[in-house]
Amino acid sequence: MNNHRKAWITNQWNLLPSECKRQQVSLRNTNLDARLVGHVHLNKTL
Repeated sequence: MNNHRKAWITNQWNLLPSECKRQQVSLRNTNLDARLVGHVHLNKTL
């Protein structure tokens, strides 16, 4: 990702209210957990 786009995303993120940020972060963590669990499960079944 180029720096300009990263800076733009960071700026957008900073404009969000903190409540919204918390939900985004927890959502991202949930997705990560789901991916990890799915990955582990796949490895076990192989």
